[in-house]
Parts: sequence; C-alpha cells; structure tokens
Amino acid sequence: MSEDYFSVLGSHLLAGREFSGDRGDDLRPDENVPETSFNVVVDRDFAQAFGWTPEQAIGQSIWHHTLKGGSAPVQIIGVIDTQPQLMLALGASGSVYALAPGRAILPLVRLAPGAGGNILAEIDRALIRLAPQIDWHHHFGDELFQDASAILTTLVMALGGLALFAVLIALLGLAGMAVHITRSRTEEIGIRKILGADQIAILRLLAWDLTKPVLIASLAAWPLGYVGGRIYLSLFTGRITLGPWPFIASLAATLGVAWLAVGWRVASASVKSPAEILRYE
Repeated sequence: MSEDYFSVLGSHLLAGREFSGDRGDDLRPDENVPETSFNVVVDRDFAQAFGWTPEQAIGQSIWHHTLKGGSAPVQIIGVIDTQPQLMLALGASGSVYALAPGRAILPLVRLAPGAGGNILAEIDRALIRLAPQIDWHHHFGDELFQDASAILTTLVMALGGLALFAVLIALLGLAGMAVHITRSRTEEIGIRKILGADQIAILRLLAWDLTKPVLIASLAAWPLGYVGGRIYLSLFTGRITLGPWPFIASLAATLGVAWLAVGWRVASASVKSPAEILRYE
C-alpha cells in the first residue's frame, strides 16, 4: 500500500500517526532482507485482540514472519478504526498495514457522490497515459463484493436445500410417531374420557408425549450447531455475536411445525367418544 491509502478510504485515525514517505523506518523492506524492522499501522480489532486500547498499542512491538522463514520485530505507530477490506478473514482478528509503495500495483480511486461516467472516462485515460502497456479495467466495490459473496451464496443455498430435505424427513418421522402414540394409547384415551377428561386434556397429554423427543433432539443438536455457527462466523471479517436467540427461535419453529404436522392426528384421537374407542379394545 502507498502512504495515501488511508486518506483515500477515509479511514479514521484513533491514535498515533499514519505512514510518511519521508521516514525510512516506515517503509517495509524487500523479502530478501527479512530481519529488517519497520513500522506498521493496525486497526482497533487487532489492538483489542492483544488487550490494548488504541493509545496503549502505540509503540508496541509485534513479530513479523516472512514466507522465507525469517522474522523481525515491527513497531506499531498508529491505530485506525476497523475498516475491513475483505469479506472473508479466515479466522483473523484485525488487520495490519505496511507501507510498500513498490508493491501497490492496484490503483484505488474514491469517487465523490454523484460522479458521472465522464469522471470514469478521465480516470481511464489517465491510467492509459501512465501505463499504456496495461489493459486497464475498472471495477466498483459493490461488484467485487458480489463476486466474493457468490460462492457463499451458493453454499448457503446448498445447505438450505439439504436442511429442507432433512425437515421433510423429520416431519414424516413425527407423523409416524404421532400415529404410533395415538394407536398405542387408544385404551388409555377412552378410560380417561370416561373418568371425565375433556378434549383439551387429552390433546395436551398426547402433544406433550410428542414434544419430549423434539426437545431432546434439539438439546442434543445445539452444541454441534453452536460450534458450527462459530466456525462459519469466524470466516468473516465482520462478525455478529452468536447468542441464544437463533437456537430458541429454531426450537419454537420446530415445535410449531411438528404440532401443525401431526395436530390433525392427535385432535382426531381426542374427539372420539369412549364407546367408539373401547369397542374394539
């Protein structure tokens, strides 16, 4: 990156200073000299990962490891507000920025609101004048975001299809379980109705027998769902907090769908007269 990178992006400096091309210790050396120290700028998330406030992070040293196996201490000179440049972080907590103008091969231009196509044409002509041997193509940030999210969208759709298939299989199993429960407890239902139990009491009794396996299955699946959710969220640069509400909502939806799917069978068993129920018992 070059020294005007933060100003182009509109990054907010929280503590310390930004890079300066007049200071040699701000420049990142070539990989052929891996043991040379240099200065870096980090974001708020990186500082918090080490337990530092933005002010405390200034002057701290961290170790930089190169692809060739070398390492050297680098000093933090500035902390900016977190402004992720990538959608996927692959588990990283924060970003570290180094000044390397020689490696800045991708021009980054920030357009003012309302800039028209003539501005883009002027930028293209300027780039062609600077490097006519390069076939320049410009891309907007939202286009790059859509390209990066395409594989995740496909993955989510595939997982959604598998989840829907699993729900259908589960509903078939619940329907079979409801039929088994009502048939195996037919005599009990008739006796309870003779003793004065109303339809609501019978319905509540059978519904509770159906609810217990759903609760047990949900409680058994929650730990795996929590671990899987944490792993999935760790891939992203900006993450939400995985609280209990998704699990509570999924349990409520599961119970609602289960009751709707088998309610007709439970209701039909609870409205039968005692004589009809006990005739064949």
